[in-house]
Amino acid sequence: PVANRDLWEPLLQLALDPARPVRFDWVKGHSGDVMNDRVDLLATTAAATQRGTAGEHFES
Repeated sequence: PVANRDLWEPLLQLALDPARPVRFDWVKGHSGDVMNDRVDLLATTAAATQRGTAGEHFES
C-alpha cells in the first residue's frame, strides 16, 4: 500500500500533462522559507481542527 495514493495520483496526472507544465522544488522544512512556513502553518492548523465522522479513526 502507498500512503495518500488518492491525493498524489491526480497530481501526478496533471504534472505529466504537457499542456500544464509543472515544476516541483524541494524546500528544506523549517528553514525560514516564507511560503513553506505559511503552508506549514495552514497544514498544522487544518490538522488540529479536523473532525472525523462516526466510525473514522485518525492517528496523531
